[in-house]
Amino acid sequence: MKGVQMDCDLPVSSYGLKRRRAVSSMPCVEPAMGVSPQPICALAAELRDMALLGGFVPQAHGINDLTIEHFCSRKKASVEHRIRSGRGMLLFPLVEPLVIVSPGSRSTCPVGAAVLISRTGTAGILHKADSLGLAIELPIDRLNAEISAALGEAYKLGSLTIILDELDEVPTLGLALKALLRAAQNAHSSLKKETRVCSASLFYHALAQLVVGRAKDKAVLRVRSVSDAMSIIQRDPARALETEQLAALVGVTAQTLRKGFRASLGLSVKEYIQSVRLERAHASLSSGRDSRTISEVANAAGFAGAPAFTRAYVKHFGETPSRTRADAVREAEC
Repeated sequence: MKGVQMDCDLPVSSYGLKRRRAVSSMPCVEPAMGVSPQPICALAAELRDMALLGGFVPQAHGINDLTIEHFCSRKKASVEHRIRSGRGMLLFPLVEPLVIVSPGSRSTCPVGAAVLISRTGTAGILHKADSLGLAIELPIDRLNAEISAALGEAYKLGSLTIILDELDEVPTLGLALKALLRAAQNAHSSLKKETRVCSASLFYHALAQLVVGRAKDKAVLRVRSVSDAMSIIQRDPARALETEQLAALVGVTAQTLRKGFRASLGLSVKEYIQSVRLERAHASLSSGRDSRTISEVANAAGFAGAPAFTRAYVKHFGETPSRTRADAVREAEC
């Protein structure tokens, strides 16, 4: 079975949100978990069969920072879900539509779609008889970071309840859901940590793509101060800037900027600056054309010296700067 390429939760992108390393043969999903891509409708049918055979997720399980469980109702019922501060909930009806009642709104989520609730408080869910579905609780700042990564600027979800349809247009979503279910079913086994991390990362990536593709204009808000600060940092990442200075440049308080970075990027201001510096250094070293010493690359990127740079680089990329350069030179010679 051919592996599925995905981004594991290691590094980020040009704007510094943890560079990701592509994993070409998805050890966490194929073949270790026997999971392959499939449409949501096919997954729903499989999950219904699992439920009938008693093989469905019997209780809530934590997969990294996600909590996944199934919901079912033999008769018509109303259930209240408490959405905690900083958390959101994603509901997938698999048999019957769900009616979601929250302050000031009432909406119906059909089978084959999902409802994302990012509003803190109580959401009432009306279940029809013989309903079945999945409920996934997630930290909103982690999803915001993925959305920001997809859009290249700082964004965050508004406080809302929104229906996400045409799920099959994001083919990795079905793969992610199935991988999460397998991880939940094997929660007490010797399942590798890498498997859980990759399953959760694939889910966040797929969900962010779905939100951006289906509901960007009505679901996410650009965080102007953080986006402006990102631009300033990217223009000169080696520049020594304290959070207070950066906040003054973008017209907000230091506390507001710190909260904005954490909420939309999942990083502190200092972590973001270091990430951008490491990305620039990585780009130079992986070009195969940079003849500077490692110390010179470190200094140019804004690091005080080679030892501190190397420690940060290894933690971020999983290899030494010398290894990155050697691999790039070897590839250039081939």
